[in-house]
Amino acid sequence: MFDTSHILAFGLFACCTSTALFAQDYRNDDGTPDLGIGGSGSFGSPFEIGVMQGFRVPGGGTDTITSVSFVAGQRSFGSSSNGTPMRIAVWEDPNDDLDPSDLVLVGTVTLASMQFSETGLFITYELDQPAVVQDAFFVGGAYEIGQGPTRVVAVDESAGPIPVKFQFNNGASLPIDLANLNVNQQPPNPFFLPPGQFMIRPNDGSYGGPLGVEVCTQSQPNSLGTMSELLANGSIDSAAAGYRLRLTAAYVPENVSALFVASQTFGAPFTPAGSRGAICLNGSILRIGPSLGLTDSSHAYVWEVDPMRVNGGTSSIPGFNVVAAGQTWNFQLWHRDSGVGINSDFTPGVSVTFQ
Repeated sequence: MFDTSHILAFGLFACCTSTALFAQDYRNDDGTPDLGIGGSGSFGSPFEIGVMQGFRVPGGGTDTITSVSFVAGQRSFGSSSNGTPMRIAVWEDPNDDLDPSDLVLVGTVTLASMQFSETGLFITYELDQPAVVQDAFFVGGAYEIGQGPTRVVAVDESAGPIPVKFQFNNGASLPIDLANLNVNQQPPNPFFLPPGQFMIRPNDGSYGGPLGVEVCTQSQPNSLGTMSELLANGSIDSAAAGYRLRLTAAYVPENVSALFVASQTFGAPFTPAGSRGAICLNGSILRIGPSLGLTDSSHAYVWEVDPMRVNGGTSSIPGFNVVAAGQTWNFQLWHRDSGVGINSDFTPGVSVTFQ
């Protein structure tokens, strides 16, 4: 029942230019849709199909998901699937094994319709209530299929680590049971799915949307075969509650030494000897944290920045450990990596102006 069709592709970011960060905290795709996945009206009209993809909270902690963004697929023969009914869902994985057989439904969007199909644009849908997740969780939903072939979600064939994704349906019976997935005629399974990532992104609500702009974009993949990412989110207004900044590096090798660095000066990219990537920080560079840390099994590294004690109070540079309103700070993660003549790498940078 599942098939794929090619949809529009969009260009990647060029090396070493400043670009706005995506407004998501989690992503397994590179922003470029390659295929559309869906089904046809073989059970009669209408019926629903479901898709889901697994995620992990960086560091294995607890997070709050407030909305879900995804790229709609396309309908065949040039007919738009805009307006197609859908139900979006978030499931907690109670034993964190990324096996969908025991998932608990923790969040939904009960009234939604597909928008901007065939455009390659991420469309965001707010959950009815915030969903609290811990470590492993899934995001997806049920999408109505009409008489003709309908592509409900886009697929990125190339980006990120190997995904954990499934499809499910309830045959001609409506609706799919999102709270009890195993009672459906076809529970979640990986059959007939193409390689790559569903273009589905849960949005973190506990820190708000990402901040700043991406700088010093990578020009080549790391040893995982993918581009790393660096996201910053939090509250950068010194007069507001929760004044803090969280840095999340994703798609970095696991269990390797890593260290965030920061500077108020941004310069031309420079690639040190033995490094695969470039550092774009200049002037006085502050090492964040008193010692090296290790990246985790979800290929991530997270650091909570206190703007009043940027590196935990260990700076030896007078006045350089406290953020002042109006200052712009630039951050990157240095980490160990492997390859011929390679022993380290840098993530892209993120530039944040505090208020």
